[in-house]
Amino acid sequence: MVVVVAGMHRTGTSLVSSILISLGVHMGDKLLRPTSSQPYGHFEDVDFYEMNKRILKEAGGSWCEPPSHDLVLQVELPIAELVSRKAKKGRNWGWKDPRNCLTLPLYHPYLENPRYVRVIRDVVPTTTSLKKRSKRGELSKWTSLYHLYYERLDAFLADKDYVVVKYEEINPVTIGKLNDFIDGNGNVEGAMRRVH
Repeated sequence: MVVVVAGMHRTGTSLVSSILISLGVHMGDKLLRPTSSQPYGHFEDVDFYEMNKRILKEAGGSWCEPPSHDLVLQVELPIAELVSRKAKKGRNWGWKDPRNCLTLPLYHPYLENPRYVRVIRDVVPTTTSLKKRSKRGELSKWTSLYHLYYERLDAFLADKDYVVVKYEEINPVTIGKLNDFIDGNGNVEGAMRRVH
């Protein structure tokens, strides 16, 4: 089984990814290093991070200037090879990247028994955090981007198996439901300690 985490930047996708690790999901051998804006770490597989950046660049955009959905669908990169290499680990595995909101249609055909985790946070704290981190752009720019990410993600998830995790409502019950959703046998109490 593969567990894929998607949600707008600054919505708690890193926290959810760290919780999944505690629940027994392998989220990557090489993860992005912590940064000043994410001191506990991103819990983001470098290979998928780089692939998603390539996809958006090939389509003529970036995470903050997303290309059209049609242009994303036209991108041809070795996605099947990447997924196959990760799946050979022989365990429950997954990855997290906010850019997944824009790129998941390219990955889905190659995923065996995928479980999607849709992470969401209220729009005002999310966009305020984005504006502060980027040090540029009006709040309205980040609000529009927030809505675009979820429009794309929700259109993709419409007929998929997924669970919603709301940042403001992460608690032992939420984590228990997430554990059940991924058929996990992880440590819910240990996962809860990840919530700072």
